[in-house]
Amino acid sequence: MLPNSETPAFSFWKPILALGIIVLVLSAGPISGGWAAPLAQESPPVPTAEAGSVETLPGVPVTVGGKTLFYLGGGEGDMSAAERSASISAQITDLATNPFGPAYEITVATSEDGTSIFVGDQLFLTITEADADANGMNSEQAVESIAAVIGQTIAETRDQRTLGEWLGALAGALLAIGAVLLAIWVINWVYGHAVEWVDERPATSTRFRSLTSTNLYRSGRWKRPAKAGLNLIRWGLIVAVLIFGSPFILRAFPATEAVARNMLDAIRATLARFWTWLVGYTDEFATIVLITLGAYLLVRVVRWFFGEVARGGIRVKGIDATRARYTSALLSALIVAGAVVMAFPYLPGATSPAFHAMVIFVGALITFASTGVIANIFSGILLVYTGGFKLNDIVQIGQLQGTVTAQGMVTTELRTFRNETVTIPNSVVANSHVTNYSRQAGGDGLIMHTTITIGYDVPWKQVHDLLVDAALATEDVLDTPQPFVLQTTLNNFNVSYDLNVLTKHPERLLLIYSHLHQNIQDAFNEAGIEILSPAYTALRDGNMIAIPEADRPKDYEPPGFRIRRQG
Repeated sequence: MLPNSETPAFSFWKPILALGIIVLVLSAGPISGGWAAPLAQESPPVPTAEAGSVETLPGVPVTVGGKTLFYLGGGEGDMSAAERSASISAQITDLATNPFGPAYEITVATSEDGTSIFVGDQLFLTITEADADANGMNSEQAVESIAAVIGQTIAETRDQRTLGEWLGALAGALLAIGAVLLAIWVINWVYGHAVEWVDERPATSTRFRSLTSTNLYRSGRWKRPAKAGLNLIRWGLIVAVLIFGSPFILRAFPATEAVARNMLDAIRATLARFWTWLVGYTDEFATIVLITLGAYLLVRVVRWFFGEVARGGIRVKGIDATRARYTSALLSALIVAGAVVMAFPYLPGATSPAFHAMVIFVGALITFASTGVIANIFSGILLVYTGGFKLNDIVQIGQLQGTVTAQGMVTTELRTFRNETVTIPNSVVANSHVTNYSRQAGGDGLIMHTTITIGYDVPWKQVHDLLVDAALATEDVLDTPQPFVLQTTLNNFNVSYDLNVLTKHPERLLLIYSHLHQNIQDAFNEAGIEILSPAYTALRDGNMIAIPEADRPKDYEPPGFRIRRQG
């Protein structure tokens, strides 16, 4: 059982079950002789009789258990050379793998057709001149060599398939299986402890502060991909152990020794090719490492420099904290992009047509699919460096008013006064009128204004006084500079008065306007003055002149209506 409870218990027993099946199949093979058929064909050179040299000779090989014993130069009678080879291989295999067969004596006799080899009283093989030539010998040498090889093969195979040899092979296989299972147990044990270590990581840490201070670390969301990576490494190691351990299990049994030998040769060949590639790739790899190291150092220098600019340790004209952060990110991205372009020719397979086709395809996708994204990115850079607004500023973009909560390379987020979060593409922001309420509010104050219309019969000085008093009674309106009134328009029926007040709290814009309008209504109602907004008409009793009473003559009497009777 694994130390970590998240690891399923059956995952450790799957390799055990697979290896158990291998042992059962292998143990049945030597007894029944079913594994004696060649599983892999080899064509090793045959030793010549003259000097024992090794050379590859033409002909059809006769193989047993994947080993080539000798060659046939041609067919015999109605049998082709391939059919003849298969028949001889089957006879040798049957004699070699039959555990209950008697001891056969191999003899040689000469006839008109050639020299024949007998196993007991049975004719086994007739050696022709073509067969001798295929083995690079004369007839007498070929007969002696082939007879010796057949006898040796039968004897060695029978010796390897005795009960003692089989028990020894089974013990070796079990030992190899035990080593494989132990390696798998160690891998699972290390994996379990690694998962426990990940689970026990605190929300904060004094080490790797730049990493552990991120929301990804503090929220614990990094643990899930970390566990997935550990699990991937675990199964990769288990598969590697099974691949490298299987040949050592199979080679313990003579019947599967050829399979194990082929597997080991394949593994060695793969590792040899990888080593050859790795040695030949040393210069390119060193170049990529140097480019990566140089880019990493440049990025660290850029981030340190602009980090100091953002903190105020270094002052650069025209670059504030927000621009410093964006400049750091932009330069870092350009450095990484330049490093990728420089390292690209040194990547494995970079010169292959398939790699070039893939790069062209990806480039086409980016070109046609990211036109809007690129426009938004350039608009975001423009907005940052033009300094129209920054984070937490109160702005109006188009018809939207609110606080800037996020300013990214692609979009800008605005939280309206109604607590709505609106995401606006930077290209839309760049093409809209942006009003920044916070910039002036931090200095002398932000000017707010509202307009009302009053009739011509009300003295303008009284209107000014009432409006200023209403403004001073409003919370968050500055007393200094004092509110002031502008008479903007002399309309047909009334006068437009524009009240201007200053505040340092643009985040309370809606509430300040609401309280200001309430105070204006109260002030004019108490003074008995009608606010003609919107304008309206009324039929009055008389024709009173529409000027303030103080400006009328003392003996002024409004004229009455005159009614004439026609007839």
